[in-house]
Amino acid sequence: MSRYLGFKASESENYFFLSYNSEDSDRIAPSCLKMHNEGVPLWYDEGLDFGDQWEEIIGEKISNSLAMIFFFTVGMLKKENSYAIKEFRIAQKQKKKIIILLVDPLNGDLWASFPRRCSFLDDIYQKHSSLDIESVIQELKDEFEQVIKKASQPANKLNFN
Repeated sequence: MSRYLGFKASESENYFFLSYNSEDSDRIAPSCLKMHNEGVPLWYDEGLDFGDQWEEIIGEKISNSLAMIFFFTVGMLKKENSYAIKEFRIAQKQKKKIIILLVDPLNGDLWASFPRRCSFLDDIYQKHSSLDIESVIQELKDEFEQVIKKASQPANKLNFN
């Protein structure tokens, strides 16, 4: 079961999917709480048991999200079956936008230390955001506002560009 991040997961139909290593939840919780307090709707696996339906539920939640916010930590590399890495791969397969925030730095030692994770590390390196948390929050709020604006337009005036 996931760890509580200090707020209830969003029940809104418009939300951002949080992906992180549960053992590092204490390290990412302050950033998540800050996003939540700024009005960014966040869904995470609060209360979800890891069982037979995990991949189905997670796949659906990722698919229905506005984007994935992925917190990279070295801890996820150390796990044999990292759920965070599985979530990342599901989002990639769905061609979902992934916003990668580095909690731990990417350095050359990681590739040498975790050779079976090289493909994953390459993907993280190529896609990570060098933005600070304030800039990320503003980007998420802007994206969310655009979704709300589109949803509030009359049906005959919707712009699908």
